[in-house]
Amino acid sequence: AAAVRTLKVGDSSVNVRQHFFDQPVPQPRTGPLRADLTGMKVWPVSLRLLDSLCDESDARLGIDALLRRRGGDSPLRVLELGAGVGLLGIALAARRHDVSVLLTDPGVNVHFEDGASNTLEWLSANVHANAHVTKGRASAGRLLWGFDDHIEAIGHWGRLT
Repeated sequence: AAAVRTLKVGDSSVNVRQHFFDQPVPQPRTGPLRADLTGMKVWPVSLRLLDSLCDESDARLGIDALLRRRGGDSPLRVLELGAGVGLLGIALAARRHDVSVLLTDPGVNVHFEDGASNTLEWLSANVHANAHVTKGRASAGRLLWGFDDHIEAIGHWGRLT
């Protein structure tokens, strides 16, 4: 069953639609793209990673440390690979005014008991639903590694860490 999860992020709240799997829903296994539904829910580790990234005292991993090492005044560009429902990237964009986050997903079809959907559609809907707190600092795009047209479409991201 689909549900909305709300997370308090600084002074704002982020809402993401996720899917709770009471029973596994068999997915058709045709073609090269296969969704196993692991990206359709919030993983607890994303909340810990968000805290680490926003921890101003973390000299290695925190956004502040990355900004200091990089220098310059422009926002830090963050590329999230396999963003799933997007909680981490959306919350990061809501919490930090000095980042620009592109959340990516391969956009594969998924089938639920109540019908079919697409993983990128879920991600995009969650990004759009939180535009009031991200203020344009989060966007969603299709990316499947190994497909040059996907990589070219997201643009140049420089060094990935």
